[in-house]
Amino acid sequence: MTLPIRTKLLVIDYMALVRQVVVEGFGVSTGIDVVGAASNTLLAQRKILTAQPDVILLDVQPPIDRDIAFLQALLADFPIPIVLLTALDDADRLAVMGTLHIKRTYVITKPHTRLSQGLKARLGDIAAAVRKAHQDDVLVWQRKRRSPIVISRTLTAASDRVIAIGASTGGTEAIRDVLSPLPYDTPGIVIVQHMPGGFTRKFAERLNELTAMEVKEAEDGDKVCPGCVLLAPGGSQMRVVRHGQSYTVRVEPGAKVNGHCPSVDVLMHSVAQHAGSRGIGILLTGMGSDGAEGMKAMRHAGAITFAQDAQTCVVFGMPKEAYQRGGAEKLVPLQDMAKQLLASLYG
Repeated sequence: MTLPIRTKLLVIDYMALVRQVVVEGFGVSTGIDVVGAASNTLLAQRKILTAQPDVILLDVQPPIDRDIAFLQALLADFPIPIVLLTALDDADRLAVMGTLHIKRTYVITKPHTRLSQGLKARLGDIAAAVRKAHQDDVLVWQRKRRSPIVISRTLTAASDRVIAIGASTGGTEAIRDVLSPLPYDTPGIVIVQHMPGGFTRKFAERLNELTAMEVKEAEDGDKVCPGCVLLAPGGSQMRVVRHGQSYTVRVEPGAKVNGHCPSVDVLMHSVAQHAGSRGIGILLTGMGSDGAEGMKAMRHAGAITFAQDAQTCVVFGMPKEAYQRGGAEKLVPLQDMAKQLLASLYG
């Protein structure tokens, strides 16, 4: 995979002087564009969602619990590597590193005296760490590609199936684990992952590097076909519609359903209506109940349905609701999900 020419950096630091030095210090020659700066994580949330940084340069002010819990929840669905430029003491620094999975090589200590001059002297080291963190993040996704599962099957028997997947908190990793082992000719897959606009395109591009199938952010009119994965864009509702013997997606702005746009319920209700018994529904980790009623409709229409079990979920909310309401036929560990899917198709 070819790395982007430049790295987009978001600075989160409670010290205004640090933000000023970094913003002014990273020029064109560093290969880094500072796309935003904020004094705390709550103020940074909107910048994370709109600017879509490649790396975060972080320091937080004690007590650290609220900031770190907030970042941990946010980064579960928007995995962005972090470089820690910090004045924290040893105990707090280790707590931040452990909770946010920051490598020791990406931790830089702030100068204790003459802060401005000291930071300017370390800008080269900071820039090198930021660029390396961006590169490592890309390489981690590349290394997570799995060998496709090879099974004996008859393709034509499953080519008109529609696989609908829904996920929320923790879903980026769960979706990757489901898709990466699937063969290139797996029937068409449509996905809703709760994400705002902009992030879904980047997520689809990352997934496309990890699977034998083609993954893309869905556009209105895209065909649902074997070997293709369509991810609902943030800010739009996606529905599956049938045209004769084939399926396409309708992607259009719409009101939030269950607090979400895109909504898993919207997608799964459409699959129930248009694919009926040719549908397969999968509900992965996530908070709330979005997808529970849509999966129930799919099951009533004759579709095969299952959800992720509690032990492997980041949040056992959406799968639990689907199972308790009768939408999910069974609960499946994440590591067995791809095999369960293929067994449902060809077993």
